[in-house]
Amino acid sequence: MSSFKIKIVKSDIDRNVKVIVDTIMTALYEENDTLPFLKRVLKVFPELENRVYKGLTYDEIWEIVSECIKSRYEKEDAVIQKKIEYFQILADDKLTPVVHKLLDIFKIEYEKELMFTCYLGLYNPFPRNVILKECCIHYDVSDEVFLRSFIHEMDHMILFDKWKEMYGYEEENEPTYPDVLWYLEELIIEPTLNDARIQNIIPIKHEAYASFKNIYINKKSLTEQIQDFYDKSDTIEIFLNDTYRYIETYKHRF
Repeated sequence: MSSFKIKIVKSDIDRNVKVIVDTIMTALYEENDTLPFLKRVLKVFPELENRVYKGLTYDEIWEIVSECIKSRYEKEDAVIQKKIEYFQILADDKLTPVVHKLLDIFKIEYEKELMFTCYLGLYNPFPRNVILKECCIHYDVSDEVFLRSFIHEMDHMILFDKWKEMYGYEEENEPTYPDVLWYLEELIIEPTLNDARIQNIIPIKHEAYASFKNIYINKKSLTEQIQDFYDKSDTIEIFLNDTYRYIETYKHRF
């Protein structure tokens, strides 16, 4: 059986600033409508409304966001520290059996001990790095949101390692939008995490991005088609291969 640890730590400020600035830049300058990026940022940082806009450089936005985040960390540090302790206990208790079951679902074994790290800070949306097995979550979320979000990100991480085991992965950086493997990570969330073996441990329903549900191909929604692949596949490898090929064929419609 694979050995692993789950670690909850406080985010450093530069990490937090970079994630927020990168998200704002995506919202302002990239054609990526998978999420309402700017709306997500402003939900956590309403003080940034009308302060960040198209025309500003990366460095200019960094300066504005950095000032805002440093101020918030100073005010909220004690609460963040308490949440770290609280969520560590919750993760050890609730998420440990989920990870064991996910490893079983993906049929993957690790020779070395894994470390899944969650950085708590001022985040929205919640980014991840599947290679480093790290994610970032806002400290002031409910137990349900914390569990659902962290499970979601660990699913991506384990899927990435399964795919790497099957086909290798030579890139230094993790797959990002609009890579087919990035879509694969996001689209298998519903079938794998709503699997009865996971729901019997933590009965929290998981959903793919709403933008995916609105995509119809041959009169069937994208998420319904992926679920069909999962239900009909005899092995996880067949499911992943069928889903990957489907995404590759129809990605131009996304």
